[in-house]
Amino acid sequence: MKALVALGTTLVLFILVPLIVTFISVNPKTFEGIYSNDYLRSQLLGAIVTTFEASAIAILILLITGVPIAYVLSRKDFPLKNFVESVLDLPMVIPHSVAGIMILLAYASGPLGGVLRQISLNIVDSIYGTIAVMVFVGAPFLVNTVRRGFDSIPRSAELVARSLGASKYQTFLKISLPMVKRNILTGTILAWARGISEVGALLIVAYNPMTLSVLVYDWYTTLGLNYALSVTLIMLILSIVVFIALRRLEGGEL
Repeated sequence: MKALVALGTTLVLFILVPLIVTFISVNPKTFEGIYSNDYLRSQLLGAIVTTFEASAIAILILLITGVPIAYVLSRKDFPLKNFVESVLDLPMVIPHSVAGIMILLAYASGPLGGVLRQISLNIVDSIYGTIAVMVFVGAPFLVNTVRRGFDSIPRSAELVARSLGASKYQTFLKISLPMVKRNILTGTILAWARGISEVGALLIVAYNPMTLSVLVYDWYTTLGLNYALSVTLIMLILSIVVFIALRRLEGGEL
């Protein structure tokens, strides 16, 4: 048993040490340098705005499209259901850079890309590309989490509502949807966290305008570790906030 504890402790320390080192390695003077430099300050503020704006729109799209498909997958059997489930899960296993190439080929080049450009939806180096990437990588997290919520609802609750005269849509909106609000919130947080952490696909599809995750890479390659570390700290704090929110939603101790 002691050997098992030692092995487990080794893994915990392997994860914990980088967190501690990151916090103690931040140099406050770097933040002062960023704040006093108009260009760097505008880059950082622009990345913050782009990250939150794009992720908010992506989450809205996922809620509008993901919650209904989660309900359908939970309640209905239909041809090609397994195929649809596989398609929705696929972004979780596709390498990030490969996902970027796929999105670029599908929505930036070819006939569909031409159609999108005609309606001013050019995804290359635009916030539309950032939104597309965030929707792509975040979809499995929201759909699967919400679907688990619908799976946990007894069908008898919906049948009672239908027997009392409620339509399918009324039952969905007034009975089923309120019962999975915690799952929706959890799925939203997971999808949002996945979206803001994406780097590989964004480097290919929408390097600009930069998100915070891309800015970490950009500053590391151009300005060095100290400047990248300042953005890393912001991302790390966001990650911890997300972790705390999820733990509270799950009813666990912090």
